[in-house]
Amino acid sequence: TAMQKALRAKLAGGKFRMLNEALYTTTGEEAWKLMKEDGAFDDVTQYHAGFRGQAAHWPTQPISLLTASLSQLGAGKLVADFGCGDAALARALVPQGVNVISFDLVSKDGWVVEAECSSVPLPGGAAGGGEIVDVVVCCLSLMGTDWVDVVREARRVLKTGGQLRIAEVTSRFTDVNGFVNLIEGVGFKLLHKDDSNTHFIMFDFEKTGGVVEGDRKRRMERTLKGPGLLKPCIYKKR
Repeated sequence: TAMQKALRAKLAGGKFRMLNEALYTTTGEEAWKLMKEDGAFDDVTQYHAGFRGQAAHWPTQPISLLTASLSQLGAGKLVADFGCGDAALARALVPQGVNVISFDLVSKDGWVVEAECSSVPLPGGAAGGGEIVDVVVCCLSLMGTDWVDVVREARRVLKTGGQLRIAEVTSRFTDVNGFVNLIEGVGFKLLHKDDSNTHFIMFDFEKTGGVVEGDRKRRMERTLKGPGLLKPCIYKKR
């Protein structure tokens, strides 16, 4: 009945909000352990449905813009999707001949490689050499309090000159320029910023050459600064 459907939707929405808040207020490693310990994501498809539902009213979806842009990549290019959700990007691009590897904390089918996105199973190193990825995508996925480490991991696996494409919810930003400066300090340069959409901002960064982050103290300062630049995206009850 309609009433039963409404009740199921309300219960699913409540679980989504609980899990979503956990992802935004813990480190990536803590979130991964949480899922392993209490089975919070046993039905990951329900979480993904809740996530899509929260953004369903947006006039434009960032994943659609990314799909259109990345479909223009030449043959042999490789995209790594960090925090891929249900791998919508790969499902759209792979049939078009684009190579995509999708990573997320939970995998329920062959499209997704289970991994914490500050440490993915791809070659590359701080000293350079072995990198195979042309584009890393973070679409609404810089969620953990240690999101700066995800950006570092993107740099590790990217070829020099490779691109980092980020889409994030506009209301999360406390200082867009500070966000850009932090990412550039990790070893990228901003190519393009698109803030023309109502609900999100998109950024295209390029990996620069050389070792740029400096000493351990400077790295820690950037890591600690990250949560102040991107607020948690906590959805209200409806």
